[in-house]
Amino acid sequence: MVVGLLLNFMTEKLILLLMPIKCRKIDINRYEIKEYEKIFNYKVEIHELINFLHPGFEKSFMNNVKDKRLKSFYNFKKWKEYYLKLKIKYGKNILIIKNISNNNLISLKLNLFLKKNNAKIIEYSTNQFPINQEKKNFFNLIENLVYSLFFNPRKIVLYFLQNFLIFIGKLLNLFPTYLIKTGSKSFAHIKFQKNIKIINGNSFDYNMYLKSKIKKTINKNYGLFLEAPTPLFSGDIYIDGEKSNARGTPEKWFPSLDKFFTKIEKLKKIKIMIVPHPKIKHKKNKPNYYFGRKIVSESLANLAKNSSVIISRDSAGFSYAAIHNKPAIFIYTNELLNKKNFFLNNQRFFASELGLNPINIDNYLNDKNLEQLFKFDKKKYHLYVKQYLTSRNDKKSNCELIGKLI
Repeated sequence: MVVGLLLNFMTEKLILLLMPIKCRKIDINRYEIKEYEKIFNYKVEIHELINFLHPGFEKSFMNNVKDKRLKSFYNFKKWKEYYLKLKIKYGKNILIIKNISNNNLISLKLNLFLKKNNAKIIEYSTNQFPINQEKKNFFNLIENLVYSLFFNPRKIVLYFLQNFLIFIGKLLNLFPTYLIKTGSKSFAHIKFQKNIKIINGNSFDYNMYLKSKIKKTINKNYGLFLEAPTPLFSGDIYIDGEKSNARGTPEKWFPSLDKFFTKIEKLKKIKIMIVPHPKIKHKKNKPNYYFGRKIVSESLANLAKNSSVIISRDSAGFSYAAIHNKPAIFIYTNELLNKKNFFLNNQRFFASELGLNPINIDNYLNDKNLEQLFKFDKKKYHLYVKQYLTSRNDKKSNCELIGKLI
């Protein structure tokens, strides 16, 4: 009987998702947690490691999830002890899904621990946004360093520390077993060892699109604004060492948005709805700062199909504009322009990959200017999908591909 129980334990298989951030509802869907249980009958655990990987960063998350699979750990030692118990129980039948880079000392230690324990690991090769990999010229580099030295010296320290630790991680060969390729350009920023096994897969957004059940709706008279955490709430700038107002202030951002939205709504006879950022939980369905516009709870994968336009500052959700051939508008304001903010350079590159140009919504825009914003290049959109969103020609989801690796 005891032998039978042991054999049963050793044949059970575990998907272990390691989260360097707070787990949200969107993460449960992105990583297809329920599908692993339903399709493959695997056990699934989600480990929240933010409290010891990035202490204090949990303040940036207001919209967390409660899930029976979720376990939070507050120090590295306790997590190691628990992981070793899982290893005894499941043996080699554990597949770890993670995207924890070696950008601080404790992350480096964690990845080294997993390597020493011969962990089977899969990572995604995708970034949230397209990144310009062209080397900056000498003058731009000096400009950035001088600005950071006077206005944000902490960012310089973080930059050199993170790059040093990432370099150490490469020397120690801390690479995953498998890497999901999400498009032809998804490897542009990655240098990896030949022994990494490449899986042609999908980005999170494209995978959500494959899984989404598009609801038929009579009302198509709406546009979507994809919210960023800042300036109303703390965002990833906390961990990047930026000041809280680096991406603008609520006092200027929201009135500018309202004026722009009102022009769009009047011209196209639509209503702009707000898609909340996954980190954020709004207290009201129609908050005052959005001037009574509705916060929608339905998934972006479903909403985008029937929308008239997708608007944002720099959201990864622009992927759905390319997938569904929808007009996309990248926006910024005078306040962001006047700040020495290098995010605008990244925004311009992101927009250019979709064949678009960001606009300053504080500038005067007549109806003719506004109509131009609704034009886009379908060929450029299609190219974006192949370069950044999927490496596949079939309709297989990531779960179908990953589930067979244990």
